[in-house]
Amino acid sequence: MIRPLGDHFEGAYFDSESAHRYRAQVSLLPHSILVDIEERGQADLPYEEFRLAWDGAYGRPARLERAGRSDFFVFSGSDFVDSLGQRRPDMVRRDWWDLRLQGWTGIFAASGIVALLFAILYLWGLPLIAETAARFAPRAVEQRLGIAVVNILAPAPTRISDPAREQLLGKVLARLVKAAGSEYSFQVIYARLGMVNAFAAPGGIIVVSDSLVHLTQTPEELAGVLAHEMQHVIHKHSTRGLARQMGGRAILSLMAVDSAGTPLALEGVTKLVNLGYQRSDEEAADEEGVALLMKAGIDAGGLAAFLERIQSSDENGASRYLSTHPVTADRVARVKALARGHSSGTPLLTVEEWTKARMIGTSLR
Repeated sequence: MIRPLGDHFEGAYFDSESAHRYRAQVSLLPHSILVDIEERGQADLPYEEFRLAWDGAYGRPARLERAGRSDFFVFSGSDFVDSLGQRRPDMVRRDWWDLRLQGWTGIFAASGIVALLFAILYLWGLPLIAETAARFAPRAVEQRLGIAVVNILAPAPTRISDPAREQLLGKVLARLVKAAGSEYSFQVIYARLGMVNAFAAPGGIIVVSDSLVHLTQTPEELAGVLAHEMQHVIHKHSTRGLARQMGGRAILSLMAVDSAGTPLALEGVTKLVNLGYQRSDEEAADEEGVALLMKAGIDAGGLAAFLERIQSSDENGASRYLSTHPVTADRVARVKALARGHSSGTPLLTVEEWTKARMIGTSLR
């Protein structure tokens, strides 16, 4: 039970006709307010004749005005308002943040609220701001961020230089790029990563491991993987995912476009391979990737065939690809449904060309 506060208060009265300050005593009765004003006498007035103009918040005194009149009473401290609020809650309107705490209690409470607000901003606000910034990041900024990502995840010593085979595989990418008509400048880097994996860095660089190329059985399967990764770039999934992972740092990284290749983005960039796209991102990349294959006149069943095989494969560390691109039975069925009826297409490479191209990097092992 809340203990009732006092009902007798000392204050000041101003008649608005002069600058004189009159001492006043006010008693809060059940149905009225008894006022005793210096040199003016007593009066018993109903609550309805008063209005609380100032509630004593933010260091101001409480001010009780007479309805329709210009005279008023002033009280220091919060006891008067608290007592009035107990008797007539309709006269005292308090905002939810008005704790009316003073001294060290108020300081600690205010500090706790500030800390909570900063925690909320850090956990939810900054990632949201970062992702929003990523959505509107210029391509030039994304390209610099992508270079920083690739330099960490696929450094120069791991990259495969095999011009003849890369030229053959370049035919696969060229068909997709022409059909996509995107403003991004796509580039595929093949690297020895010791795992079956492929990822799209911001800005248009796609990294494909030699192990993944070896695991594909047709150039159409490789085209399916590339078409999927291209959609992550076109729809900024990579940039937004990196922004979510890095939070507020990503905002600065996206804005730092110096010649060093966005050095701030280097911090934490190795988390990209563990980032994992959102489910909606993967579904969109599948759907748009299949549509791109059809537009390019490539057998759209290649992506489904590759996903179906890799789902049950442990060859060359295929689990790594599954950790970054989760493959489920539902996903495979969905891709098959999207590609159904569009399995025919112009061959990308001859059997001889594909046999030579898929062995990329073997001479350098």
